[in-house]
Amino acid sequence: MIAIVMPVILSIWSLYFKWKFPLKCKRQVELICEGIEKRNDLQFAVCPISGVVIPTMDIRSDEEQDVLYLLEHFTDTFLIRRLLADDKEVVLKNLLYKCYIGVAIGASFLIFLMLSIGFTFYLLNSAVLSLIPILLVISLGLLITILVFLILRVRAARRLVHANILDLLSDDFLERVLLYWSGFLQITKARKFGLKPM
Repeated sequence: MIAIVMPVILSIWSLYFKWKFPLKCKRQVELICEGIEKRNDLQFAVCPISGVVIPTMDIRSDEEQDVLYLLEHFTDTFLIRRLLADDKEVVLKNLLYKCYIGVAIGASFLIFLMLSIGFTFYLLNSAVLSLIPILLVISLGLLITILVFLILRVRAARRLVHANILDLLSDDFLERVLLYWSGFLQITKARKFGLKPM
C-alpha cells in the first residue's frame, strides 16, 4: 500500500507546485541571469518574480565574509537588531544557549524515536500495523536531518562566541547585513501576499 499511495500523493503534490511555480516565461529566466551578473558586480538587482530590488552585501574584507557566513546560519533580522541594540557578547552567548537547548531537545526525540522503533519492529509482519514502524523510521530520518542542522548552528554560534569576532561585529557591518537580509524578507512578503510575477 505504501509503495503505491505515497508515490501517487507525492506526484500530485509535485505537479501542484510545478503549476503554482512563479517562473512562467523565458524573460524571467533572463532577468535572473542579469541579476546574477549585477550582483557579482555589486550592483542592485531586481527580483523577476516580485519586482523587489535586492540590495547587495558590501563585504570589505575576508574576515567580514567569514562572519557573514556564520551569521547566515541564523538568517533572522531579529538577531541582527538585538546585536545592534544590546551587548553583543550577551546576545551571542544567549544564542549559543538556545542552540544547545535545541540540540538537547532533538537528541531526546532521537532517543525516543529509536526506542519506539525498537518496540514496534515486530509490527512489520502485520499487513495493517506495519505502517507504524515505517512512519517511525521516516520520522527518524527527518529528525536526524534536523539534528544535523541544529548541530551546525551550534558550531556556528560557538565560533561567533569563542572566536575573536566581536571586533568585527561593528554597527556599520551589522547595518549592512540587516539591509542585505531585509531585501530578501521583502521578496518573501511579496510572494506571501500574492504579488503577481513580472
